Amino acid sequence: MTDGFLPSNNLAHLINLIKENRNEEAVSVLSDLLNQEPDSVLLLNLLGIANRGLENYEKAAEAFEAALKVDPRNADTLNNLSVTFIDMNNLNDALSLTERACAVYPNDARLAYNRGNALAKSGQVIEGMKYFNRALEVKPDHVKALNNLGASYYEMGDFEKARRFYINALSVDPTNAEAILNKAKLDVLNGNFAVGFDGYEQRWSSTEFANSWKKSLKPAWQGQRDKTILIWAEQGIGDEIMFSSIIPDAAKISKHLIIQCDSRLIPIFTKSFEFKVDFVSSDDFISEEDYDFHIPIGSLARLFRRSLSSFQQVPSGHLTVCHKKVRELKNLISAPSDSPIVGVSWKTKATTQFSDKRNIELAELANLGRQTKITLISLQYGDTSREISAVETSLGVKVKHVEGLDLFNDIEGLAALIRCCDKVITIDNVNAHLAGALNVPTCLLLKVGHEWRWGLSQQSYWYDSVSLIRQTQMDDWRACLLAVSEEMRTTTT
Repeated sequence: MTDGFLPSNNLAHLINLIKENRNEEAVSVLSDLLNQEPDSVLLLNLLGIANRGLENYEKAAEAFEAALKVDPRNADTLNNLSVTFIDMNNLNDALSLTERACAVYPNDARLAYNRGNALAKSGQVIEGMKYFNRALEVKPDHVKALNNLGASYYEMGDFEKARRFYINALSVDPTNAEAILNKAKLDVLNGNFAVGFDGYEQRWSSTEFANSWKKSLKPAWQGQRDKTILIWAEQGIGDEIMFSSIIPDAAKISKHLIIQCDSRLIPIFTKSFEFKVDFVSSDDFISEEDYDFHIPIGSLARLFRRSLSSFQQVPSGHLTVCHKKVRELKNLISAPSDSPIVGVSWKTKATTQFSDKRNIELAELANLGRQTKITLISLQYGDTSREISAVETSLGVKVKHVEGLDLFNDIEGLAALIRCCDKVITIDNVNAHLAGALNVPTCLLLKVGHEWRWGLSQQSYWYDSVSLIRQTQMDDWRACLLAVSEEMRTTTT
């Protein structure tokens, strides 16, 4: 039996199973057929595609690798395995394979795009752009290449060029969810809030948010008054804190609110929102009989943040903490009366593309402690003992760490520690949102291609107390640190 032996109607049936996401059926049928013809490149590729549809990436890769053993130069297999390696975040193998594939087929737009994608995801943005451009030379209407070129320019901080490529992608495919979402984020970045937050709703059709929409028979809330509304969490804990500033707007026109959020936020949310609202964990079941409408928390912005003035109506510092806990922590820190307490945070565990570019070395922040008379306190979650010890040894700068306080799980405790601070210096992570929501003066260090939520001005419109200090060059924090150093000298003298 060879690939040509498979009757066309059987092949069409298999392809339809995969198109209809009936991948388990497809895997079963293909496995039986491969028992008869184990060296069928076509069947092995279909098996890999079906497994990839089930997110069984290891099995998908095994099928594609088996196909390559039979035919090492098969372009379809090279493409499929490259995509799978990228899906698995197996970037070393993806880079190796795509380099080989592009050498064999320099004019295959798919392979050039995969090479660009692997390079971009591994942080080699400029090199990746060369391959996105190569894909467009072969196939000028390659939507993914257009969109990824836009994302690459965004990461470089060239937001205008990014916009042009997103628009070009949409001119080819006006329904492309990724391009719509990326352009929407740019609209918000530029202060076009109504247009941007309308487009932001397209996130539910994008790859990043696939299968994240809450399954409910109740309708999505569009602002109907005097109803019971379920507001449910999405994305990370920082997003929940940021969008929680809109909860009071929703409460004003609703009969009752049920907020489904990260369980770590329930104590501080309960303390901060005085109106009648029920806070429940995202892990808890909520009966549909308990609410009339539902809405993801990020979609509140479309209803209530359609202009800059709508942000300015929010009181500064919408979260509060236990004052007794703050006093206890200040006693533990025991900073001299003439030494301002400065909280520092330097890394994120976010897994979105390019998020690692937000991180900075603790030593770079600790240098500030050598220049001004301040008490540095760590706000960084995770085990940072080695970093803190290394900084004290190499720089002679002590960064205090509060023993027994879990900065990852005890958000109320973290908030109290932040409230102890006269200033916070942080990269873009949960501490930026929490400090802003507590109205603590904050210097937020941003990479060139920073998140859309921070806009383009020097002050955050989400949080009055947060000053935005941006890189002037990719991967170079020197200008940011100089600006922070100048500000610290001004505020501590």
